[in-house]
Amino acid sequence: MRPSIFFNFFRLFVLALLLSLSLTLPAPQASEASPLTGTLQQGEGGEQLAYDPDTGQLIFVGALPGSPIPSPAGDVSALSVEEQAMTFVAHYGPRFGLKQPANEVRLKRVDTLENGRRVVRYQQTYQGVPVFGGDLVVNMADSGALVAMAGKIALLPSSLDVTPVLTAEDAIRKAKELAARLYGVSEDSLSADEPGLWVYDERLFTPTTLAPRAVWKVEVKGGDKQPVYEVVLVNAKTGGVAVHYTLLDREWRLPKESLQPLARTSSPQGGVEALAGGSPVWDVYDSENTTTYPKTFVCSNSSPEGCDNVSDDRDAYYAALYARDTYLFYWEHHGRDSIDGAGMLIRSNVHYGDPSYSPNWYLNAFWDGNQMVYGDYLALDDVVAHELTHGVTQYTSDLIYLYQPGAINESLSDVWGELIDLSYGNDYVPNSDTTARWLLGEDLFGPAYAFRNMKNPPAKGDPDSMLSPLYYKGPLDNGGVHTNSGVNNKAAYLMTDGGTFNGYTVQ
Repeated sequence: MRPSIFFNFFRLFVLALLLSLSLTLPAPQASEASPLTGTLQQGEGGEQLAYDPDTGQLIFVGALPGSPIPSPAGDVSALSVEEQAMTFVAHYGPRFGLKQPANEVRLKRVDTLENGRRVVRYQQTYQGVPVFGGDLVVNMADSGALVAMAGKIALLPSSLDVTPVLTAEDAIRKAKELAARLYGVSEDSLSADEPGLWVYDERLFTPTTLAPRAVWKVEVKGGDKQPVYEVVLVNAKTGGVAVHYTLLDREWRLPKESLQPLARTSSPQGGVEALAGGSPVWDVYDSENTTTYPKTFVCSNSSPEGCDNVSDDRDAYYAALYARDTYLFYWEHHGRDSIDGAGMLIRSNVHYGDPSYSPNWYLNAFWDGNQMVYGDYLALDDVVAHELTHGVTQYTSDLIYLYQPGAINESLSDVWGELIDLSYGNDYVPNSDTTARWLLGEDLFGPAYAFRNMKNPPAKGDPDSMLSPLYYKGPLDNGGVHTNSGVNNKAAYLMTDGGTFNGYTVQ
């Protein structure tokens, strides 16, 4: 396997963004003077710039490889990391859409990577209220020079009134009513976190003529016949629903044909007894074909006996084994200790599903924000890694699972799911058959029925560029998160294996 597959998170994200832009859009002509071309352009200081073609706002600033951009404030060695980042926010912020940068963003978090690079994340605010999807990310070298800055800022009218008329309690009631109706569950089975007041500008996600408005953000969880984790933005003035979307991955569905899962009786990595010893910390529970989890203890890192034989319970065995593989990949290649980076318990629940379903198993797997849940047969190597990576994204970039941010979120799970599959599974043996390489979920029914094809996304009805006729622009599937992930998936494939696409050759 090529060592180039082991990118750190930010590097892969930025490279994928740059590559997808350059591969999907025509090259700029010398006569073009407008920034509204949608292509990367060179700034006066040599930096790479990208603009939103709809608004003309700056959305990306990037340094050339090996040449980070010095701070406009000069010597910043005596400043804190946040102060260093703010020099770039103040300098570029007006071009992103901020009128008073220092007063319109607030610090979300600062991360320092092993190589000394600093990642500073900001939340856009309006009159002290956070703007949903309005974010800036500043990535700096350890010297305080800029590597990249990206984000989208809502252009909000000064007349926008964010004083709520609807109470938080009424917002919860409306959100629970919606979730119960959508998923056919009882309202009594649902709970909701304390709502937060936000500003929602749909233009940050998709073209619209709707005006920005104040909303209550409500997260509804629970469910009896099936799981629910729905984010509902309720208009704080009128009580209408501005937008709603699920945080549960519902991609792993049955094909139209009646198929039987492939038999798997062994693993190339041996049994899960190698997991004993406390690092990583993990356990497995059996839902016993109910919708209750966690229910019955099966095994753990300190008591692995219940999962050390694939013939006893293959789902429990593979859930534990592939959780280990995922942990090891993040630890060995990113220095990351579990999902949250701080040794978080990795809990897996197998045999989840309502017995009244036909057939009597729930063909899905999801990360619920705290633990993994698998229907029968879904503890597959790339599926496990895919879903656990949603957890890693939750604790890092926390990309909103909606429209383009959601498609990137989904693609990051696809990419790391496949990289982990390539590293520990049977997908790639040099000079041998590679039919399963870059396929996701192929171990369930075989390569012909894989859920995704990252090498050739159109083979599964997904776009490989933003100009593809397959690129989805509607509201279904959280705005096409499982479809439009094909764009970044194709970019990741090209960066790893190389190839020619759209007139460009990647080596």
